[in-house]
Amino acid sequence: MKFRAWNKKTGRMVDCEKTTPLALHPDLLSEDLGGVFVPFSNELEIMQYTGLKDKNGRDIYEGDIVILCEQGNWDNFYYEVYFRLGSFNLQSLDKKYYKCGVCHFPDAGIEVIGNTHENPELLESK
Repeated sequence: MKFRAWNKKTGRMVDCEKTTPLALHPDLLSEDLGGVFVPFSNELEIMQYTGLKDKNGRDIYEGDIVILCEQGNWDNFYYEVYFRLGSFNLQSLDKKYYKCGVCHFPDAGIEVIGNTHENPELLESK
């Protein structure tokens, strides 16, 4: 399992596997759960890696904004990757369309174009 965290205080994305607890937040409390570092802080939003890569080899995490190609055609919607009821899913940014189970789509058919924290303009434009 891999995680990243959005630090609300600093406005920066942090790779949880390549940092120390102090780099995430100086007042951070943490708990070691069998080798998985789980940070606890109101100033961090933790996002889990889906286990999938997009068509460019980029890791896909919760909170990523993606476009989707189905049957050779790129659709006109941006989707947010989210985790619910035991699986990673896609939801259009206008909240009108849902795609269940990210793992059901071929890796080559998904492209990460940003995420909800570092690219808020994508949320406003679509």
